[in-house]
Amino acid sequence: MSPDALDFLPYGRPWIDADDLRAVEAALKSGMITTGPQVKAFEAAVERYTGAAFATAVSSGTAALHAAFACLNLKAGEEVIVPALSFVASANAVRYVGAMPIFVDIDDKTLNLNPALVEKAITPRTRAILAVDFTGLPADLARLADIAHDQKLYLVEDAAHSFGAVQCDHKVGAIPGVDLTTLSFHPVKAITTGEGGMVLTPHENLHRKLQRFRHHGLAVQAEERTMPLEGPWHQEMVDLGFNYRLTDFQCALGVSQLAKLDRFLDKRRDLVERYGQVLKDLAGCRLPSREPPDTRSAWHLFVIRLEGALAERRREVVEHLKKRGIGTQVHYRPIPRQPYYHTGGAPQEFPVANRYYREALSLPLFPAMRFEDVDRVGRALWEAVA
Repeated sequence: MSPDALDFLPYGRPWIDADDLRAVEAALKSGMITTGPQVKAFEAAVERYTGAAFATAVSSGTAALHAAFACLNLKAGEEVIVPALSFVASANAVRYVGAMPIFVDIDDKTLNLNPALVEKAITPRTRAILAVDFTGLPADLARLADIAHDQKLYLVEDAAHSFGAVQCDHKVGAIPGVDLTTLSFHPVKAITTGEGGMVLTPHENLHRKLQRFRHHGLAVQAEERTMPLEGPWHQEMVDLGFNYRLTDFQCALGVSQLAKLDRFLDKRRDLVERYGQVLKDLAGCRLPSREPPDTRSAWHLFVIRLEGALAERRREVVEHLKKRGIGTQVHYRPIPRQPYYHTGGAPQEFPVANRYYREALSLPLFPAMRFEDVDRVGRALWEAVA
C-alpha cells in the first residue's frame, strides 16, 4: 500500500480545536444544559454576523426547513417551487406541512434554480419559492425576489451550503427580499454544532411563530397567551409545534465555531484556487464555474464534472481514489429521481439536473486540508483518467 493510502482523506471533516472543547465544557458545567443563555448567545452572534433581524436555533438543518414552512401556514394542495437538484430534505420539509413540491430544473453554470423556469412553473396554487444555494453559491436571489414579490409569494432560502457567503454586499441570512433563510450546522458544514440548524428572518411575526414551533407550540411571549396566568408553572400551547430545541452545549460550540468562520471560508477559497491550478489541464474534467462578480461563494463543496467518455468511468475513478485513501461523494441524485418523488415522467423533464448527476463528483474540501492534500487528490485523478 502506498504512503498516500495510509491517511484517509474524506470529502469533508469538521475543525474542532481546544477553544471549542473549552466552550462545550464550560456549558456542561454551568448547570444549564438546554434552554439556557448559550442558545440566545448563539442566536445573537449569528444575527450580528449576518445582519439578520431575527434568528431561531433549532435541532438540525432539516428542522429549520420544517419550521420555516410550518410558520407560513401552508395548506394541503398548495405548492412550493423546489429545485430538482438538492438534498431530499429540501422537498421533504414541504411535504411535512402537507404542501406539494413542484420541481424546476437548474442553471447549468450555477447549479442553482433557473429563474426563467420558475416563472413558467407558477400556478394559482403556488405559495412559495425555495432557493437552494448549491455548493455554497447563493442563488440568483435578486431575480427570484422580484418574481416572488410580483406573484405575492414567499421566498425561502435553503442556505445549508452557503453560511458566510455574500451577494450584492449582503451576507446570506440578510439578503433583501428573502423571507426566511435556513442554516445547517451538520459536521461537514461551514461551522458545526454536531447537529443543529437555524432560521433567519426579517419578519418579527414569523420569528415568534418559529420560536413557538421549536418548543411544542407553547406561548413564548406573554402577549401570545389567551388564558389567565395561573402561576410560574403556567404553560399554554397555542400552536402545533415540535421539540426542535438546540442544547446549550451545542450552542456554546456554535459560538466558538462562529468566531473562526471567516478564517474557515478563506481557507476553503485558497484550496479551491489550488484545485484550479492542479486540475486546469486535466482532459475530461470540467471545473466549477467562476462566481458572478456580485457574489462570493462559501465553497461548501468542490464539484468537478467528468465529461464525455470519462463520465461513464466515474465509478472506476471513485474506486481508484478510494484505493489512494481519498474519499469522494456525489451531491446529489436529483430529487425527482428518488423513488418517493418519481412521478413516471421522462428524464428530459430535468435535463440539466440529470446531466449534472451523470457527471458530478465532489472532491475533498475542508479547512484542515493542506495544499499537499489537494496535490495528492490531483495526482490520483491524473492517474485515474490516464
